[in-house]
Amino acid sequence: SYIRERNSIKLPDDCQAHYLSIKHSFPQCMIESWLSEYGTENTIKMCEYFNRPANLHLRFDPDKISFEGFAEHLMKRNVKFSRSKFFPYIVKLMSNFRFLDDPLFQKGYYYIQDESTTLPVMLLAPKEKDKVLDLCAAPGGKTLLISAIMHNKGKIIANDIDKRRMRLLRENVQRIKCSNIEFSERDATTFSVDSKFDKILLDVPCSGWGAMQKKPEIRFQNRNRLKSLIPLQKRILDNASKLVRNDGIIVYSTCTLNPDENEKQIENFLELHNEFYLEKPDNFVEKSLITNSYVKSYPFKHNIDGTFSALLRKR
Repeated sequence: SYIRERNSIKLPDDCQAHYLSIKHSFPQCMIESWLSEYGTENTIKMCEYFNRPANLHLRFDPDKISFEGFAEHLMKRNVKFSRSKFFPYIVKLMSNFRFLDDPLFQKGYYYIQDESTTLPVMLLAPKEKDKVLDLCAAPGGKTLLISAIMHNKGKIIANDIDKRRMRLLRENVQRIKCSNIEFSERDATTFSVDSKFDKILLDVPCSGWGAMQKKPEIRFQNRNRLKSLIPLQKRILDNASKLVRNDGIIVYSTCTLNPDENEKQIENFLELHNEFYLEKPDNFVEKSLITNSYVKSYPFKHNIDGTFSALLRKR
């Protein structure tokens, strides 16, 4: 068996990328890309991060419970936790917790949400009077956070063509008692309405290469999927450009570290749409998350999932 024979198993020594690929169970082409982009030390840290079991994160609603009240609630149940460095209303659990049986969960006081997913919403910075479109909303974590930041005021349209995932969003909206969210189940590439939006969130379908801790199978997905994903992202972004008002904003986000889906997608968009410009994110997130005017989280640097966000303002 592996347990008895593991010390006698020899890893390849022909090249570093092959060695790391076999040792950490990632495609060699992915390792080669990381080595080129981030170097050996950060590549190893990234592999180790993605291969660790994921911690559960809880986002509590400060309109319903304070941090002190939520912390006391968890401590009474012997739950170990730490507060997020990047978002004040998220805690990371260090021990098991049967949250489905918890009365506060059932009453909608908190939601299961990874801290990396809050970054595009922080960049969106929704206000109480805003009209917001979440164009690729399901299963709804970012939609619900937008609603919480808006204190359940203003107007949010949550759109997604995936009916099964939209059912999850509807259930959570009902549990949390959000009254400022309307639902739509249309194609994001052709979605249209008569009036313009103040702010649009585009959390587009992506390869997910920044979220492999929670979805380890993604590392082995068919690379041909990218051939359809990248044009789809472009069509969604192009359509969103027609839906936002002048001086309004679009936040484009992914949970991948692939530059073809991130920086290159934005660069190509700005070349074709001179009515938009890339706005600096300095006022919305801490400096360590900013790379060349983009918001980027790295597992090896921030110890959270890899994500990308860009703030686009219409002139």
